[in-house]
Amino acid sequence: MASAPDTTAAADRKVAAAPVAPATAAPPDSLPQPAPRARLTPPASRSSVSASRWPVLAAFAGLAAVYRAWSWVFPLQQGRDFHTYLSYFTQFFREAPADHQLMLFRTPGAPLFFGLLDRLGGPALVDAGLNLLYAASLAALFAAARRAWGTLLASCLLGLLALLPSYNWAWHTVATESLTAAGTAFFAAALLGAFARPGPWRWAVCGAWAFALVMARPSNQLAVAACLACLAVPGLPARRRLALGASMLAAYCVLAGAWMAHNGLRYGEFTVSRGGAGLMPGHRVFLWDRLMAPGNGPASARLAEAVAADLLPRPEYRAKGVDLELFFAAGDENMFADLLALSDRAFGWESNFSTLQKAALEGVAARPLDYLAGVRDTLRLVFSVSEVEAHERIKARWPTPEIVKARRAALGLPVEAPLGFTRIMDQSSAYWLESGSGRFAPTPEERRAVREETAAMAARYPDFMEAMRLGPWPTRVWHTLAAAWSWFFALVPLGLGCLAERDPGRRGSARAALALWAAGLWVLGVTYLGVDAVFQLRSPFDPWFLLAALAGARALAGRVRGSAASAAGPGRA
Repeated sequence: MASAPDTTAAADRKVAAAPVAPATAAPPDSLPQPAPRARLTPPASRSSVSASRWPVLAAFAGLAAVYRAWSWVFPLQQGRDFHTYLSYFTQFFREAPADHQLMLFRTPGAPLFFGLLDRLGGPALVDAGLNLLYAASLAALFAAARRAWGTLLASCLLGLLALLPSYNWAWHTVATESLTAAGTAFFAAALLGAFARPGPWRWAVCGAWAFALVMARPSNQLAVAACLACLAVPGLPARRRLALGASMLAAYCVLAGAWMAHNGLRYGEFTVSRGGAGLMPGHRVFLWDRLMAPGNGPASARLAEAVAADLLPRPEYRAKGVDLELFFAAGDENMFADLLALSDRAFGWESNFSTLQKAALEGVAARPLDYLAGVRDTLRLVFSVSEVEAHERIKARWPTPEIVKARRAALGLPVEAPLGFTRIMDQSSAYWLESGSGRFAPTPEERRAVREETAAMAARYPDFMEAMRLGPWPTRVWHTLAAAWSWFFALVPLGLGCLAERDPGRRGSARAALALWAAGLWVLGVTYLGVDAVFQLRSPFDPWFLLAALAGARALAGRVRGSAASAAGPGRA
């Protein structure tokens, strides 16, 4: 009797579909079932698609609310290198830049995003733009994770990210961190889709998102290595896997080549970005490990001679009583900025910071164990210490040298800098804009106009100290959640659990998550070889680590359940 309704419905559909059929119906078992079902499939399919959209829309709305909630704790504020982005923006639309070096050092993603929104609507529109980008990027990641593993895992991912202070802080800064965070979320969603339905166009989209990451921050060029993930796509011959990776790489190269051509035609350098050789590993070795010294080798001696001949005689250096010993021991960020400009003046634009980089490498070679210990401690700090306590930990690990303390005391400055780098110089040398290839010759009036326009834009945004004058409740929320997340490092190894996935339907997604995990470690591992313990560099990649951790935990739990069922035997299972 249970089949009577089905038989009646089938007969009704048959009659509706073929009104000229004989009046005598065939027996139910002989009715052609596939055709009627095919006619009913489109409405059912549309219904299922509609039903699958509402969780994504709900996630988008919830994420928009999460951003606004974090705005009470982290008001929109200046981020790292904030003034350089504004200066880049003010010069981008000028025929001749005032700072040739800066226009090649940065990529245009952050300057154009923040600069254009600021011009159109000021900080309010910038904040709204970040709010929209936050919700859209993470909703896209939620949708991709939901298709791969289901709503529960995707919701857990969003929940963890919503409660991670350092990640949400990055989103409320006018800096590359917020745009890189958007790019990593979109890239992860694209890669999950490329593994789910492998095809050249889907992998080409991954290449486009890799290019978007580079436009946000030049060091993200390291993320292009994710094209190797094509080798892990399951169920495909090796030749097709390589074709998928080539599609991603080709899309990236076309876009990156167009940007390099822009730089070549406009600034005379066919490159994505110029300056990496000056920072890697010089930034870290000069500012934090303090391994550079005139006696380390021939490049170090040449650099010291240039410092003594060019920088130290300048009035601002003489006023501070800076000699060679103090210069290389200070770890002063303004002095390092002067080193970058000095490299172009003393050794030529064509040298591309090679002497500075060789001097830094000589410092590493002179004390390799100190350098490796510094990198190790940096990685330990950024993955296992909250941003609230990081400053004190960093000061304890890299203390201010006695010679610097003595000079700061003699100058009437606090012996310990209150925040950030240990500084003796008030700012980088007034002559640093003299660097350049000679391609442009900006007048003092043009330089002054750039500085004034940049200062007018910067005045609309509070710096860190101004923005973080919080009440007791927001401060308590921040500190409590930051302390709770000090165990973030424990989640990272869980990503390896993706290797345990045995479900054929989810194996590809697990491999995609593992590829993101490996790419994140690669990017950060290489980056921290040249910089200090900056949390903002890690934060944008947190979604990759958390996604891999959740996918790995799920795979390991599945293996445990499978082993338990096998041990129980067929009867008990």
